[in-house]
Amino acid sequence: MTVNLRFVCREIVGEARTGAYPLEEGGTVARLMAAAAAENGTFIESYRAHVIYLVNDRPATEQTPLKDGDRVTVLRKVHGG
Repeated sequence: MTVNLRFVCREIVGEARTGAYPLEEGGTVARLMAAAAAENGTFIESYRAHVIYLVNDRPATEQTPLKDGDRVTVLRKVHGG
């Protein structure tokens, strides 16, 4: 299956590629992020606590299952008060 990944947190993930990523059936957000990290040399652990995920514009977690054609957006958490 193919999943579209978009980063809206360049200050955290650097030059990690945005676009279509192949993923095995039954893949999750965590597997997608691992695939992106392997391809781009990005160390996921360094930014995992600082981002949130959306799948098809709905809040998601790393355990969220993905389907062919899903859109995953990675955003930086906003802190303040």
